[in-house]
Amino acid sequence: MLTKMVNGAIVEMTLEEEQTTREEWAENLNKYNDELPRELVYKKRLKAYGSLADQLDFIVNNGIEEFIARNQAIKEQHPLPIKVVK
Repeated sequence: MLTKMVNGAIVEMTLEEEQTTREEWAENLNKYNDELPRELVYKKRLKAYGSLADQLDFIVNNGIEEFIARNQAIKEQHPLPIKVVK
């Protein structure tokens, strides 16, 4: 349950107020995420992946399973912006 301040006292919101507040939060989050350029995330990932030669060298030295795990860790470290669905 969400609360609000009324005349200096903290009171619980009604279900309608809480729903409206949560919808506003989701809308604001979507606006913020829409403004985040996905290209920035991709550039950070590309830098972390390294050059093609570096990636091939990593595969040769560590195996494909380690390569896949490393790339998954990079994706988790640099996630794409999320979109909240109502």
